[in-house]
Order: sequence, then C-alpha cells, then structure tokens
Amino acid sequence: MYGIKFFVIICALFFSLGANQLLAQDLSLLGNTGLMVIPTADLQSDRTLSFGYTYVHSEEVRYNFSKWPFTEGSAARVVYANLAFLPFMEATVRLTRPYAGKEELGLGDRSIFLRFRLLKERKYLPAIAIGLHDLISSPGGYFQSNYLVASKRWGVEEKVYYQASGGYGFKWSDANQGYLLGLFGGVRADWKFLSAVVEYDAEQLNAGLKAHFFKRHIYLNVGFLQLKHLSIGLAANLRL
Repeated sequence: MYGIKFFVIICALFFSLGANQLLAQDLSLLGNTGLMVIPTADLQSDRTLSFGYTYVHSEEVRYNFSKWPFTEGSAARVVYANLAFLPFMEATVRLTRPYAGKEELGLGDRSIFLRFRLLKERKYLPAIAIGLHDLISSPGGYFQSNYLVASKRWGVEEKVYYQASGGYGFKWSDANQGYLLGLFGGVRADWKFLSAVVEYDAEQLNAGLKAHFFKRHIYLNVGFLQLKHLSIGLAANLRL
C-alpha cells in the first residue's frame, strides 16, 4: 500500500504545478521504448544508443524465473541495450538473470525485441507501431509476443503533457506464456523532468515514476508492479 500512497501524492503534484516542455521518449523497465512494462508507439530518435540496468522484485514471478525450482523467490536483474538505427525502427537486446542459481543458468535468458513505426503522430492522429518480441527463443518463451500499439500526446494549457497508449498483443504459438497477450494500455503525465505512469499490462496494474537528468541523457524508472512491488531501472543514452 505504501506504493499506492506515494504515487497518489506525486500525481497530485503533477496536476497542481506547471510544465515547460514535452519530455522525450524513454525506455521501459524491460529496455524498449514504453511506460513501466508496456510498450508505446514512440521510438527513440534515429541513431540513439541506450543502455541500462533494471532490478525486478522477487514477487514478480513473470520476470524472475521462479518457475525454475532453484531460483524460486529470487529477484531478477535485466541488462539491455537499445538502438534506433533507422527513423522507423528500433531494436533491443536483453539479458535477464535471477540473483540465484548462477551455476545452473549459465549466461541467462536472452531476448531480442524489434519495433517498427507504421505511422508518425500527427495533430489528430496517433502514432502507430508494431512489435516483434523474443524472436530467437524456442516456442513458449514468456516474452514472445507480437503486437500493435497506438499512442497520442496532448497538453493542457502547456502546463502538463499527457500521453495515452493502447494496444493488443498476439501469441507466437499456443505455447506462449503471457507477456502482452490481449489488451494493454496506459497513461503518462509529464511535468518538467518528471513523469507519472499508470498502466495495465494485459495481466495486472502497474504504476511508477520517471525522472530525467543531465539534459535527458540519464533517466530513472521507479515502478510499483501490481501497485506494490518496487522495481527500479537506470538508463543512459547518447546520439551516434
């Protein structure tokens, strides 16, 4: 419950204070452009390289390999790199490991996420993108999904900027386990260097905060998955 109370206080500040400018796109806890967990239709700017690290709470069994007996109850660590090398394309390479079972796991779980912009956001039209996630894994991997997502931003008297995103994810095969399968969506509010996020990832509600530093080259994600399990990510980006 402490996570919900903290988030409500921050949201109250957002609605009572003003903003100077719209924030740039940033990455989710999983390494692709998005909110806390779900993707948005945003892509990083062309020739942007980002890299980061995420700690995922031990209770978030979908991300911490607790389905494996020797890692039950272990938190997960995610290391990723994201590259936007065309104006309409973005790729993310991820490595996920639990904090336990190093000998048995080897390198860890590896994933590749590809995203393509179909439509750039315009005055009355949302941005639209498709995603192809975890292409290299055998059928049944948790992160395997393909989806369509749309996002639209708007401002309120140039004080607070908002973005709403919604999408639908499809199975690669009948063995897929659950990430982004079905309807998902979320809302983001931006104020200066801070953002507040609420989302539904097709299975549960999540909320969190994003903060940007050093001219937006470094940013912090503080997420409450299921509105209570603290997960934290730190990322940096540079233009090539």
